[in-house]
This record gives sequence, C-alpha cells and structure tokens, in this order.
Amino acid sequence: MNKYTKVFTSLLCASLIALPLMVGCGTKNEEPDPPEEHVHVDYVSQLHLDMSSETKKQEVRVYLYIDGDTTHFKPVNYNGDEFDISDGTIKARYLAVDTPESTGEIQKWGQTTKNFTHDKLDSADSIIVESDDDKWNFDSTSSHRLMLWVWYRPRGTTEYRNLNIELLQNGFAAPSSTRNTRYGEIGLKALDQAKAEKLHLYSDPSTKDENFYDGEITPLSLKELRCRIKEFVNKSVAVEGIVVAEFGNSVYIESKEADAATGLHYGISLYYGYKPGWLEDVVKMGNYVKVVGKITEFQGTYQISDAHYDPFEPEDETNSIILDEEHTYNGSFAEMTADQILNGTTDVQLVTGTDENGEPVTQTYTINTGDAVSNTTVTVKNLTVDRFTTTSSTTDSNGAISLYCSDGKGNTIVVRTEPFMENGELVTGDRFKGKTINVKGLVEYFQTSGEYQIKVHRLDFIEIQ
Repeated sequence: MNKYTKVFTSLLCASLIALPLMVGCGTKNEEPDPPEEHVHVDYVSQLHLDMSSETKKQEVRVYLYIDGDTTHFKPVNYNGDEFDISDGTIKARYLAVDTPESTGEIQKWGQTTKNFTHDKLDSADSIIVESDDDKWNFDSTSSHRLMLWVWYRPRGTTEYRNLNIELLQNGFAAPSSTRNTRYGEIGLKALDQAKAEKLHLYSDPSTKDENFYDGEITPLSLKELRCRIKEFVNKSVAVEGIVVAEFGNSVYIESKEADAATGLHYGISLYYGYKPGWLEDVVKMGNYVKVVGKITEFQGTYQISDAHYDPFEPEDETNSIILDEEHTYNGSFAEMTADQILNGTTDVQLVTGTDENGEPVTQTYTINTGDAVSNTTVTVKNLTVDRFTTTSSTTDSNGAISLYCSDGKGNTIVVRTEPFMENGELVTGDRFKGKTINVKGLVEYFQTSGEYQIKVHRLDFIEIQ
C-alpha cells in the first residue's frame, strides 16, 4: 500500500467514525416545531348588515318558534305593499342551513338547536329578515314560507348578527345550497371551523346531547300521562287510545272508557309532520292504536312527536301499531260546561305503587279541568255567539272561523272551526252571529290567548238552537 492510499484510508475511517457523532449531535440539539395553536374566528362578526343594499328587508318580531331553522314572524311597521304574507305572518325558512328535526321527527341536537335559535332571538333588541337578492323568494317545498337571512341585534349592542351563519359556526346546521347564497363563502368558512372544532353535529357520535332522549320507553295510560305529562317531556312513552279526530298534520287519541272516579276521558294529540309515511295507515279515524313517541311541548301545549311505523320490522318496540280496527267510535263527546273547561279543577287519583302489605298506594293530582280533558272530544251547550273573526290567507286555513261565545256565567270561550264549504260556498261567521249554539269538538289550549278553545272539524257539529 503506498502512502497516498494509507492517507486516504485514514481520512475515510476518521470520517466514518465521526459521522454518527455528527448526526447524533444534530438530532440531540434540534427540537420539533410546536404545533400551531388553533385560534377560533368569529366569522359572524365579520358580516355586517348593509341596509342600503339591493336586498329586501323587513323588521320583525317573533310570533312563533317552530324549530332551529324555521320561525314565524310578525312585521313591525309593515306597509302591506312589498310581499304577500299569510295571516299577517312571515313564515321564515332560514337560508343556507338545514338544522336537525325537532317537530314531527326528533333528531339528536334538534331541541338543543331550537333552544339556541330561541335564546338568540328572544334576547334581541331588534330582528331584521333579509332576502337573498332584490326580491322575496319562496321555499321550493312550500308556497307559504319565505327563504330568508335572519339578523338580530343582541340586547344593549349596536351591531346585527347573522343567525344563519351563527348556526353553521356553532355546528348546529348542515349546509343547504350554502355556496350559492349571498353569504355562502363566509358561511362555508364558519362550517369548516365547526367541523375542525367538532361542535355538535360534527362532534364524536358518543357525545351526549342533554336534550335528546334515547332511553327506555315508558308505557302509560292516557290518564297517567295527563297527570304526569311534565315528567315525560322529551322522553319516550307508549299509550293506547282511539283516534277520534284529525286536524292538519295531527291526530287526536282518546281513552275509550271514562275514568270511573271522575267520569272524564283523557287524550293526547299526535303530531306526525309532513311525512307520515306508513304511520298514516295506522292512525286512521276509529282505529284503536298503541302510539310510541316522544312527548314534546309546542305553543304551550303537549303532544306526541317522533312516532312511526315500519312494516318491515313489525316486532320493533318503537313501532306505533293498530290494536283493533273499530272505525265506529268517533269520540265520547262528554257533555261539559264552558265554566268547567275554563275555570274548573279536577282531583285525579293514580296508583303509584304498593305498600309493605301489597296494598295499592295512591296519589291525588289536582289539575285544571281544561288540562285534564285537553285533546278529548266534548259537547258544550247553550253558547251565544257574540262576534266572530275569519282567517284570510293563502293557506289551507283560509276561511276558518273563530266564534267568540258567552256562556251566561260571565265566561267567553272561543269555538275555532275548520274552513267549511256548503253547496260550493264558503260558510261564514254570519250564519252563527247572535245565535245560541251547541257544539261538539276538541278541547285545546291556545297559547296566544292563554285560554282553552273548542276546535270543531265538522259543520254538523255546530247546532243552532
């Protein structure tokens, strides 16, 4: 080996020996870059309501909360010239969002989303609805609902916030043609952030929604349900009764036998929404049924929602089913007075268990008689029609009559009818004004008046004396 080879070999060996040391030193001294800290962006605050833009705008107040993305409003200082509204009501379907169901169907996060919308609007100093372009646009699925942006000004502030975008930002809504809307770009940014933060709809499936019940079904008699109904709000129950009436998207279920102690029948309404499916065949007039669903509160009254029937899973315990097809029983129409319904109280006894000797233990519930007989059929006689109002709208309720009746004891009770046709003509309230009538109908609490009413669904159920 020559000297050059020896020198090269020595240098090479030294390099190989040093290399691991160099690499090791470099690795030891270097620290990984820290992860970027997520910064939440309030995209809603980046939007500003431009009152000078070409869009249509109207200041409103809430008339009725429906669900997370549907609210009925009444206009403030409305001149009546800009767009058609039914019954003076603006039925708003929120643009760019689709929130979980909380009416006919009950979905996870549905009630929580509805509460969010309610709380934001209920605490607002001002609310403005806005169209997406230079005209008012109706929902493609309903000729009665307008597609709107909803802006609210929180109490004590000066800036309006866009509730549609806020629903997306908080993970309470899925997108609905969002990209093609006026504020779609910022809406999608808000949505992406909600997904990244795993909020509500975009959270882990195991995340609990405190307002969504997925526990056991409690079987109850209609009597038990009426006395304890507040205990079961948002919970699942199963009740049995006969279908005695239908109004719109609701049917009414009544106990066939009167309570031996009070002589009362008990009932509940079932709201099935716009897509009843197979359930419609189950809850036909006269059928004796078992209904399974969740108790919900709407407009100050209680109802069963989220009921269904799946013919492919007939043994499923969540199914509402026909127990007997009677079709001859259309309600008890127990005779009551207006004074009883409006002012009476009723003591109802329920068996709540047994004592150490196996004897039944009872508890007495004192409830308003109007509550006790809500959603049941009654007959009320000797009412004098003092005045009436008629619904004028483009909806199916056009021509419905409200008869304001006195009972001779200082009480006024409202008899609310469906629109009635006779010989091709709409029946008007003039037929009944000043007359004494006997009526057969359903007792229902009406939130806007804070009173019980009698709902009449057949013209021959109003008898002029």
